[in-house]
Amino acid sequence: MKTKLIQPPTDSAVSILDAKSHYRILDDGSDVDIQLTIDAATDKAEQMTNRQLCKATYEGYLDNFKTSKIPKPPLVEVKKVEYLNTDGERVAYTDYEVDSLVEPAEICFNSTPTDYKGGKNSVIVTFECGYGNVPAAIKQWVLINGLTYYENRENIVVGTIVDTDNKKYTDHLLDDYRIIPV
Repeated sequence: MKTKLIQPPTDSAVSILDAKSHYRILDDGSDVDIQLTIDAATDKAEQMTNRQLCKATYEGYLDNFKTSKIPKPPLVEVKKVEYLNTDGERVAYTDYEVDSLVEPAEICFNSTPTDYKGGKNSVIVTFECGYGNVPAAIKQWVLINGLTYYENRENIVVGTIVDTDNKKYTDHLLDDYRIIPV
């Protein structure tokens, strides 16, 4: 299923107050930089886990009415399903079931409409996904990596020793949340 972001998240995986506490920053002068590091770490966590951390709405596009996995778990709800009819118009479709007990969730279509046009991107699934409350292990990963981004804002750091074993350790925080891409 190909996806297009319709409504981006309105909140963040980690609050700026939590990040400032973790980064040990007291003033408000660096809030923009801190938010950028939170956003960057959140984006990376989403890429590594193939999940949507904060609630967002997507349109998913299918080429037919075959059972399909819904990407970017966890699924909150399928808001609507539409298809392109023979006149090229979007028409509402309701003869489907969602299996949200598996992850990623699956949408199963029970029939094919008689006026279905077919072709590329002819079935449109609008869905909301993301956590209501991001799991603690993911939040911790975002905080640790956000702090690393904050403290190393330049491309080259001179005169330091890097401990890569710690990076491997922190990346294991995401292990239980990784999903094979759909």
